[in-house]
Amino acid sequence: MNQENFKVKISPKFDSLLDEVYIYRVLDSENVEVVYFESEQVLVKTHKLSDAVKPSMVLHSSFTRNIIKAFTEAGQKIGIELPNESMTKGKLEAQSAHLKDLRTLLKLK
Repeated sequence: MNQENFKVKISPKFDSLLDEVYIYRVLDSENVEVVYFESEQVLVKTHKLSDAVKPSMVLHSSFTRNIIKAFTEAGQKIGIELPNESMTKGKLEAQSAHLKDLRTLLKLK
């Protein structure tokens, strides 16, 4: 069974000022798990991919960006790096090593 990492999908409801937020992961070709916040509990429910699924939460669109940004910042504080950050960090380290090598070569000549 393939269990991917959780993903977040934000779907604006264009007929209102609300965003539907889905926190989910695909289990296999037929099933998906969705996270729900109900009665001060976090629940994870399995659904068929073909089922209509309610969102994990509905946010007023004016709050969505701020809340997602807050989650991102909180994750960074506990050591979670975004894929782009890891790649940028790796490139910077490689570039620093390359410059050090160049400085060493220039001193030899």
